Amino acid sequence: MKRVDDDKMLDAMTQSGALVALPQSRRLTVDPRLDTDRRYCRPWTARFLTDLAQAFYARFGAPLKVDSAVRTVQYQRHLLRVNGNAAPAEGEIRSPHLTGEAVDISKKGLTRSEIGWLRAYLLPLQSQGRLDVEEEFHQACFHISVYESYHPAGGGERVISVAQASTQTPAHPQARSHAPAPARRSRRRHHTTPLLATRLP
Repeated sequence: MKRVDDDKMLDAMTQSGALVALPQSRRLTVDPRLDTDRRYCRPWTARFLTDLAQAFYARFGAPLKVDSAVRTVQYQRHLLRVNGNAAPAEGEIRSPHLTGEAVDISKKGLTRSEIGWLRAYLLPLQSQGRLDVEEEFHQACFHISVYESYHPAGGGERVISVAQASTQTPAHPQARSHAPAPARRSRRRHHTTPLLATRLP
């Protein structure tokens, strides 16, 4: 997956549609501290965010918040100097934010029930190889890397049911046959843990 080297490349990728704006709505907000030129992600990540936020809002009547999205290599190097928990900008374990496929969903202000619901929603998608999740505690967020296989080009209609999503069991987009996600070398940072299975109350 191509990484975003600098602001010039970021501009080119947004112009070409390789990166799209975060799908902000009453169901999904963005941390106001996030620079406007960092409020982009891959199209399949945007699709995932729309699905997740719709299901969460239907269940709880509250929005989710994105803390971080695409980053340039240039910015990641700066981040490493001020945040010891940040992933590298180079190498096999470099941050997936550099490709635009990763987003951070804030846990701040969420109840135990809401956090438990998110874990239960995300775990099956991770098991299917459609995304990878790390739950961070120092920065209180879910760090989610969404694979292109989440929504293949030309793949079917979105089928989340608001009625289903409002029940105790999280609703997911209908599982589709797709190529397995590319292998990703695990890197668990300080104050993070692999996503745990959580039963809803």
